[in-house]
Amino acid sequence: MYESGDIVKYLFRNYGQGRSPSPGLLESTIFTGWVPTLLRAGRGMTLWDKAGAVPAEKLELFSYENNPCARIVREALCELELPYVLQNVGEGSSRTDLLLRKSGSKQVPYLIDPNTGFQSGDHKKILPYLFQQYPVSSI
Repeated sequence: MYESGDIVKYLFRNYGQGRSPSPGLLESTIFTGWVPTLLRAGRGMTLWDKAGAVPAEKLELFSYENNPCARIVREALCELELPYVLQNVGEGSSRTDLLLRKSGSKQVPYLIDPNTGFQSGDHKKILPYLFQQYPVSSI
């Protein structure tokens, strides 16, 4: 499925135990999903024309959906077509303890690259790292 509204309806229909999405949930995706994408000129929806090297091991990103800094990092990972494991650590997540063990804080985005040992919770360091570490393909 592609449309977020369809996904939400599917999840509630199959796992919602008879409940329905709360009023405004489906409409809110316009503001939390499409408006930021449009404002950022479609970033994260296209392949960066210089995407190249693919790491041997998947990167790991700790994030939560509405964090604007984490969104930018997810966009870069998608544009570079880098395989990664996304650890959602929103409020009340059971994965928050994992983030605390690995980083010592709850700060997101937090990226771990097991291929190089790079770890950072600062999107201003993560972005240049990704584009420098995984540059133009030699093909």
